[in-house]
Amino acid sequence: MRLESSGDMLGLVAELNCRRIAMITGKMAKRQGGKLDLHKRILQLLTTARRIHHRYTAGDYRHEQAEADELRDLCQWLVQQHNALEGRADSEAAHLEWNNAALSVKEPLARGVYEQLILSIHEGDIDDLAKATDA
Repeated sequence: MRLESSGDMLGLVAELNCRRIAMITGKMAKRQGGKLDLHKRILQLLTTARRIHHRYTAGDYRHEQAEADELRDLCQWLVQQHNALEGRADSEAAHLEWNNAALSVKEPLARGVYEQLILSIHEGDIDDLAKATDA
């Protein structure tokens, strides 16, 4: 069953696809001498994030609970990789707090919201992220 995605879900997918995945995997590839070797499960999670991105770009702001679960796993992996790349000890490591309830809404969002999020991320205007999802 497809759930109506909230502004938080759209923002998460936009942030992952526009910045975070490239930032972390780019650092990993650089550290590994230009070659990025990922496990099959991680490739599956990355594919899910990209598939949802394309769906949202087409204006279909719905997701499956299983897809949200895969995004959670991807976010956890990205946080782990970030901590490892930065050499952070457990006491200063970044952590992930996940709220499934915040990812879906009863009423669908207006068309064009995802495109506004993408533009806000590329322009670096974080305040516009909140404005775009409040529409």
